[in-house]
Amino acid sequence: MSDNAAFKFGSFDYICQHAALVVCPMLGDQQGIAPTCYSRNVQLGSQIIFQPSTCILHIAALIMAAIMLLHVRSKYTAVGRKEIMLFFYMYMW
Repeated sequence: MSDNAAFKFGSFDYICQHAALVVCPMLGDQQGIAPTCYSRNVQLGSQIIFQPSTCILHIAALIMAAIMLLHVRSKYTAVGRKEIMLFFYMYMW
């Protein structure tokens, strides 16, 4: 395995070429891995929706938070019910 020579103490160049780590833009020489697949924009009429897959996941997260909020509201004797309701309200706002 001749790639072991690429590992040097304090050098993140080899690791940053093979894995997208958070520290790579700060410590490595390069900017990381160039993505081969990009999220496409969708145009509906005159509106452009950027990254529709991310938008769908955010909507699903809000729906799940609303479902959890409804379930928490039905538990009157639960410990910390008001605090968790406040957390969900702040998350959804």
